[in-house]
Formats: sequence, C-alpha cells, structure tokens
Amino acid sequence: AGIDLGIIYEYDDKITLAASLIDLGFIRWGSNMEQFEGKGTLDFEGFDLRDISSGGSTDFLQILIDTIRQVLQFSSSENPYFTGLMPKLYAGATYQLLPDVKVSALTRTDFFDRRPHVSLTLSGMYSPLPYLHGTLSYSIMNNRFDHIGVGLAMGGKGGQFYIVADHIPVRWVRETDFGLLWPYNARTVNIRMGVNILFGCDDKGKSRYGGRPGSRSRGKYCPAYD
Repeated sequence: AGIDLGIIYEYDDKITLAASLIDLGFIRWGSNMEQFEGKGTLDFEGFDLRDISSGGSTDFLQILIDTIRQVLQFSSSENPYFTGLMPKLYAGATYQLLPDVKVSALTRTDFFDRRPHVSLTLSGMYSPLPYLHGTLSYSIMNNRFDHIGVGLAMGGKGGQFYIVADHIPVRWVRETDFGLLWPYNARTVNIRMGVNILFGCDDKGKSRYGGRPGSRSRGKYCPAYD
C-alpha cells in the first residue's frame, strides 16, 4: 500500500513551482516467505600462518566454522512482517526563459536506510513546434558530477510519445582493433520510453488564467501539456 502526493503552484506567467512526495507506504509480506534471525557475538583475534604451514593446525578453518555455528544461534519464522517503501521527495521550479525555451531545477531526496540521499538536476527544454519537445539535463547524484541526460517528446493533446535517457557517459575511448568507441567509465545507462494518453481536456473549458473561455490571448489550459 502506498500513496503519492503532489502540488503545482503557478507563481506568475513565467515561474511555476512544484513538489511531490511519492512511495509513502509499506509492504506486508504474508506468503511464500521465511525469515531468519541470528544473535550472538564472537571475538576473532586472528591466527598464525606458521602453524598451518607446518601442519600443526590443518583443521583450523573447520574449527572456526563450528565455533561460529555454536555461537550464532539462528531461528526461523514464517510470521507476516512489514517493510517500508523508499519515499522520494521532489521539489523544483520552472522558468519560461523564452517563448520556446524553459529551464528548470529539481531536487530529489531518497530516504533510504533512515538517511536522506539528495540529488540535484538542472535541465532545459526547447519546443520548436507545438508537438515536438527536446530536453537536456545535468545531474549531481551519488557523489558524482558527470550525469548527462537527454529526452525527446512528440505529440499533443490526446497522445504523446517520449524517450529519455540519463547517466550518459561523458568520457569515451577508442578500441584499438576495430576503432570502436566505448565508455571509459560507466556503471549504468538508463533509457525509458512510453506513451502518455490524456483524457478530459475540453476546448470549451476555462482559460489558463481565469479569463474568458476560449480567449486567444491566454490560450486553452490543458495541464498535461502546459
């Protein structure tokens, strides 16, 4: 069970503020499970390799394993239990720099292992056509400063296709045998794509800023493609 919360506040014609808290909830594990719990302490002070090399303590490792088994008494249980989800807190702002250009800043805080893990993303979006949008982002996360992302969205009211990628490597090396380029240092590259389908936007609805419906100066308000 989990809930997502979010809010969008239009400060003025150019600045939009937003925040959201997602994955606030828990999981109840109740079937096909078995949990183990062990208690005990063991002080290990090392051993002398000369005793093993001379053949005097050939059973040392087995003795150590047997000692650990005796000290750490494990018990099993099939009782249901709960674990929390990993909540994520987003907070950001968007600024309409030019009629076709938006810039934004977004912070993301993951609450994992009872500690906050914060990241920052700066991005810009260019919309040369009403149904075509491109974005470029730079992120600081996981103690690294080389996260680059790109994205493309096509579509308008009713449907939209998008593809985005991040963790794009910034350093490449050329392979000597065939001359191919390979990432110099990369852990993962994320690529996501999908389709957004929107229901409920009405051309006869109110204008965005509360003026006369259908006002040409203000335009129609459709939140998903604002």
